[in-house]
Amino acid sequence: MIGRRTFLLAAGSAAALLPTRPALAASGAEWRIKEAMEHAGGWRALERVNLLKWQGRGVVYAAGRQLDIGVSTTVAPFEWAKSDSWLLSQGPSATRSMLITRDGGWEVTPTGRTPLAPGIVAHERDQFAIYGMMLLAPLLKPRVVLRSPPKDEHGRDRGYRRIEVLHPRAPRTTLLFDGDWRLYGAENVVPEPEGEGKIAQRFLFSSETMPGPIRWPKRMSIEHDGRLVFQLELSSFEALG
Repeated sequence: MIGRRTFLLAAGSAAALLPTRPALAASGAEWRIKEAMEHAGGWRALERVNLLKWQGRGVVYAAGRQLDIGVSTTVAPFEWAKSDSWLLSQGPSATRSMLITRDGGWEVTPTGRTPLAPGIVAHERDQFAIYGMMLLAPLLKPRVVLRSPPKDEHGRDRGYRRIEVLHPRAPRTTLLFDGDWRLYGAENVVPEPEGEGKIAQRFLFSSETMPGPIRWPKRMSIEHDGRLVFQLELSSFEALG
């Protein structure tokens, strides 16, 4: 059986009148996000997306074990997310589902929904927020603050550019870009789902992307406190308006 924490980790949102680029008195960080959007498919393609769907295979590293899973996920950026996961050794008949919304979170079964603990909901909501930030266009909305932070003093990301994002529905996050302003990774701190502590989290995104109008990474990995906990490779991806 997949343990609850392991399951949750695996699971771990008037257009014609708009200009082709947002009309902003942009800061340096905002102009950099615009550059990154050009690399990721362009403003028009990214701005129209309000639903992300993907399927793939993942590897969960937990308690000294490696679990191979299948995943099917739908995300409405910063609104809600539903993720299905199953052990590949058992197949989709063993699927477990999780739904996270702005109002709460539930484990979903064919017979109904069971509320998740508040700490788990807070953790998962912050986890799913990364996909809205990866779209980039939502970062140019009102109430979002973009900053160019100092260079990484530890030298871990030497040669990469950094933009700090303060979004009202996401944890404070630093996005990492390569020299061509391709999104390379992200860093933030999220609540520990089973306690009162915090987890330093790091995402890494592949340069290989899925086919389609927007360039979405084919592979990603997640580290918690410097330890690899999850890897995902997509087999299908849709960005829907």
